[in-house]
Amino acid sequence: MEQFEDLLVRILLGSAIITFIFALTSDEDEGIAAFVEPFVILTILIANGIVAIYQDSNADNALEALKKMQANQCTVLRDGKWKTIEAVELVPGDVLEIKVGECVPADLRVAEIKSICLQSG
Repeated sequence: MEQFEDLLVRILLGSAIITFIFALTSDEDEGIAAFVEPFVILTILIANGIVAIYQDSNADNALEALKKMQANQCTVLRDGKWKTIEAVELVPGDVLEIKVGECVPADLRVAEIKSICLQSG
């Protein structure tokens, strides 16, 4: 239903309804040809809704995949001691230790590297 809240979609839906009413009340003998225009408009609106739902679903799946890749915990230097905390508790200025195979929990500035191999992914 969110797809039909757009102003342009409402205008097209209104024009399809008005065209359909004109086709029903028309005195001319156009037959089924009078209903082609509202049918085409409604078909386009339905196709637009289906594509939008598909795109929303793909975006939701991508967001879930990104959340799974995010580190939940990290090792941080606080009060002169290394502690393991939740990544959401990080604040600017924290010093982190990232070991091989760990996900990076936030945007970081690298101060020291003890390895010559970096792997992104």
